[in-house]
Amino acid sequence: MAKLQLDKTNFFVGGIAVLLPTMGILAADIAAPGSGKAFISSLKSYLTNEFGAFYMWAAILSLIFCLAVSFSKYGNIVLGEADEKPEYSTISWVAMIFSAGIGAGILWGGASEWIYYMSTPPLGLEPGTELAKEWAITTGMFHWGPSAWALYSVCSITIGYYYYVRKDPVLKVSESCKGVLGTRAKGPLGNVVDIFIMIGLVTASATSLGLGTPVVAAGISKVLGLEHGTAMNLAALAIVVGLFTISSALGLKKGMAKLSNFNIFLAIGLLVFVLFFGGYFLTTIKSFTTSVGSLVTNFVRLSTYMEPYAENSTFVSDWTIFYWAWWVSYGPFQGLFFAKISRGRTIREMVLGTLLFGSLGTAVFFAIFGNYGIGLLDAGIFDAPAALASGQTSFTVIIDMFANLPLGTLFIIGLCVSAVVFMATTFDAASFSLAAMTTKELPDGADPALWNRLVWALFLGIIPIVINLIGGDLGTIQISTVVGGLLMVVILGIVALSFIKELKSDIANGVELPMRKK
Repeated sequence: MAKLQLDKTNFFVGGIAVLLPTMGILAADIAAPGSGKAFISSLKSYLTNEFGAFYMWAAILSLIFCLAVSFSKYGNIVLGEADEKPEYSTISWVAMIFSAGIGAGILWGGASEWIYYMSTPPLGLEPGTELAKEWAITTGMFHWGPSAWALYSVCSITIGYYYYVRKDPVLKVSESCKGVLGTRAKGPLGNVVDIFIMIGLVTASATSLGLGTPVVAAGISKVLGLEHGTAMNLAALAIVVGLFTISSALGLKKGMAKLSNFNIFLAIGLLVFVLFFGGYFLTTIKSFTTSVGSLVTNFVRLSTYMEPYAENSTFVSDWTIFYWAWWVSYGPFQGLFFAKISRGRTIREMVLGTLLFGSLGTAVFFAIFGNYGIGLLDAGIFDAPAALASGQTSFTVIIDMFANLPLGTLFIIGLCVSAVVFMATTFDAASFSLAAMTTKELPDGADPALWNRLVWALFLGIIPIVINLIGGDLGTIQISTVVGGLLMVVILGIVALSFIKELKSDIANGVELPMRKK
């Protein structure tokens, strides 16, 4: 196999574009403590107020696009040859998609988001009521549900089509914009697209690490009786990077695939343990059923709700727009990675599998972990909202909550292991995508150079470190994602239009498409 060539423009300019803003914020905060956090906070307010509707429509149109393509006859297009079998087993494929797609954030979200949603519920509901508790679970399912996975799938459709059907050996998002940009996708404009994608990916990854690392640090502190602070967060991050390095060295099949398989079974074990030994089995089943029903019947309303007359509420900007920005930022990277591991599957299988398994998996996390917390609250055993209001971080609240389980210490250890592996697999997939976008050509079956992936792993760890150093909290983590996500919305539209245009062109030119026979 020919030696892979580095795309020097994407590599060096992209690296500088990622580093300079981050280092600038850190330098400003050192010179004037608090200024870095204040700056990105004001920027977030401006972006959510002025551009929030763009994020909302991006999610709506992405879901429509994915369903339309999947249920059309072109959903039968095989990513590869018409008679080709999937490269990965269904279990490994689902495990990698879920592990890369949600990371350790689901452990934080499933266990703690209900506190925020119950205390400041959507749709003008009264806080702390029974209805607010019901919607606390439903809202989590919505934010991590079909719209999120659709934002991923838009890019996976187009990238998969170019890479496996058109046999284009370039695994870059800019390459998937050729239908609209034409030959300019190969020039400076294509570099700009890729660099914007890289910036968005790094900020989104920072959010995943920013949510997952403190959970691990809080768990280690609880088990060992140590203080939970910045040093412990950085130590937890070092553990993640170490595991990721091993996974990268082993490659996708021996590294990430095996890690993902292991972690899916571990996560299922944690969920089953809480469901059967947490003491709230029937309540959880009833809540899951109720929440799924509420989500189905209110999906359109939630997808378009922007609080136009709610002067004192920031729910939509703090949560819905944040999440759509997060998913949009991850979309190109996840699309690239999902396409890479979906060889031998049809577009319909790839998209509907992603939407179904992704949404179902996250819904189960919210139902089981969330209802365990609500059950402890109602029983007077552990008041998570009060603990959070007293000044505890959401990360320590999660650990204190699970400490009430039978074999609580053992469960916390398992939770920390799962979080570390979730982050390592997300890290692995993210660095793979970044390395692919900084490689000129990546023939089918080849992986980017290991050193390239490791360099981007270092970059991915920088922003969480900066957030820790400037004293950032959950709000700061959310802000970094909203800023990065804005760059992705237009690119997402270009990618979708490119697929439609290229597919029409191939059909008009009589190109024989690899269709799966029924």
